[in-house]
Amino acid sequence: MKSIIMLTSLFLLQTYPVLTQSISKLESPETHDKFKLRHVWSGNNSNHTFNEKMPSFSLKESTLNQIKQQLESFGSPYFAGFIKDDEEEYQEFIDRFNQDESKVADIIFSILEKDETELLLAIQQLKENGGILTHLMIDNAPLAAADEFETPLPYGTSEMSQKNPIAEWFMIGIANILGKPMGYINEKNAQLVHNVSPDPTKKQSLSSAGFKEDLPHHIEVYALKTRPDFLLLGSARADRDNHAETSIYPVDAALSHLTQEEIDILAQQRFSHQMSPSFGNYDSVGKKSSSPQSVLFKSTEGKFRAALHGAFTESFDEGDELAQRALEHLNESIRSEKVGVKLQPGNMLKFSNAYVLH
Repeated sequence: MKSIIMLTSLFLLQTYPVLTQSISKLESPETHDKFKLRHVWSGNNSNHTFNEKMPSFSLKESTLNQIKQQLESFGSPYFAGFIKDDEEEYQEFIDRFNQDESKVADIIFSILEKDETELLLAIQQLKENGGILTHLMIDNAPLAAADEFETPLPYGTSEMSQKNPIAEWFMIGIANILGKPMGYINEKNAQLVHNVSPDPTKKQSLSSAGFKEDLPHHIEVYALKTRPDFLLLGSARADRDNHAETSIYPVDAALSHLTQEEIDILAQQRFSHQMSPSFGNYDSVGKKSSSPQSVLFKSTEGKFRAALHGAFTESFDEGDELAQRALEHLNESIRSEKVGVKLQPGNMLKFSNAYVLH
């Protein structure tokens, strides 16, 4: 049965562990030759285990005041996508952004190192290979929207009229502890921080803009080889009925319901992905993978990472009944291990994109 969900207005940010410092128009190593990244990935995915209890941290009032005071002088990191017609203007923006990002990263790290040591250690532990954390929460991050609106926003309200530079820079600063923030040209015009809120024109969409159906479990950018290792979700507004819920699903727990034969099949290249509707200006949306893919990948520590979407992944060959049955059992098992999290304004959830689906 489908439930009606009204999404909380969220900020989403993706990170990779090690990336080049310049934001260049470079091609992705993925076979989709038109797909470009703001940074090019050059690191390895991290490995984590799942904790059932949500590790949670509250910032001191003095910490919040310091963060707000030191970030209020920075303008919004929003930009209007890649500036294709004016290379000089584009490079000026990139240089300015890189300088600001470096300053913000130093500010956030220094404040946490001095006043929030336990939180800083937890974030670093989340990042480390083989760490004991896959997710953690900050309860009172400086993210809440300054306006009085709840979601869904009134018709005609532009999301960019509701900019919150301190919230966006705070997320970028935290993300820099985990790795390097990432954006995709074909997804929300390569913005680093995504405004995730209901769109009345896309209410049936199986994307972050839809709200009539549950969004199927997935990892971010499941259809490409170059994927973020971590996601940050920050809540700016509550929904009117307090029904909105973020679901996370631990891969390890889901795999405990499968047979070894099923796991072996899922680790073989016998599956296909369709590109998510969130890549709205990408010409491969809705098309199947041109070559078979795996949905499970074993790390050097022996743990499985997942890459799939509950609605857009299927067996590559229509007649491959074993692969399709194994995938269906995996999807059923993932849904059975759902952990629901209701994010309130100021909550910020950070989690692994490989060992936790959402």
